[in-house]
Amino acid sequence: MAREKIGSTPPEQLGRTPKSPGLPPGYTSHKLVYNNAAEMLILELRASSAFVLPTRLFTRHERSEAYEQIGTPAEDVSYKSPVTCENLPVVVFNSLKRGKTGGDWEGVYWFNLNTRELVVCVSREKLQLSEAHGRLWILELVSLSEDLEHFT
Repeated sequence: MAREKIGSTPPEQLGRTPKSPGLPPGYTSHKLVYNNAAEMLILELRASSAFVLPTRLFTRHERSEAYEQIGTPAEDVSYKSPVTCENLPVVVFNSLKRGKTGGDWEGVYWFNLNTRELVVCVSREKLQLSEAHGRLWILELVSLSEDLEHFT
């Protein structure tokens, strides 16, 4: 009964608050990557309980304490699976929109850590797949080449 009560209570009522300024309540750290070129941390946050919260990405300079959210995604959009480049100040990640069947892949975004510019670099409209593969989407981004010519 205690587990059910704790799981159904909003995190802010349990006294759990983010440990760093700029991070919202109700989330836990899922993935942390570091961009050497911008000296920035990129943090992927996921819901810490059964509440349906979208996955979010936050950045902060290594000498700062406050995080800033990447972009302003809608409440039904998650940003996830961030990868970065060793030589350039960028992070690339997936965008998923919550739907009836879980999440539908929307595209891959490119975020410049210095200018804070957010650009779609691959979208469903731009991605050309044969009919047999038309229902596939990119689940996880794995890596970027040093010159950003390729990502997998």
